[in-house]
Amino acid sequence: MKILKVIKIQKSRNILKLKFEINQSKLVIYIINSVLL
Repeated sequence: MKILKVIKIQKSRNILKLKFEINQSKLVIYIINSVLL
């Protein structure tokens, strides 16, 4: 049971990381677009 819990935590961390990275890249794109336009 404990191992499953750890895996679940790892997965949710990975998802959070991914969301964060996607948000960051969106922000960068937004900034670039703002500067260019």
